[in-house]
Amino acid sequence: MIGLAFFDDSVELMVAALSLECKDEPFKRIQMEPKDIGTKKLSDFVTTDTRQFFVALDIPQDFLHQHASEWKSNSGNIRGLCRVKAVKAVKMLLNMVYH
Repeated sequence: MIGLAFFDDSVELMVAALSLECKDEPFKRIQMEPKDIGTKKLSDFVTTDTRQFFVALDIPQDFLHQHASEWKSNSGNIRGLCRVKAVKAVKMLLNMVYH
């Protein structure tokens, strides 16, 4: 789900992290020591495996090659933003129904 953060305004470090190979099998949940919580950034959890998020939601990745300031006018980013908003809405609805 870290891919959702690419549709926030602070993403430049995360785009660079997309080129980092994942050393281990990806986790379903983040695992870390409580003492490390304040030292981690979202980009610390991004690897090449994060690209599967874009594939799974059929979001074009071309906008990732542009500077983040240009994303708002890129059709791939706009399409992705619409899909992410839909995912967030479904998640919120499911939380309301099952909690």
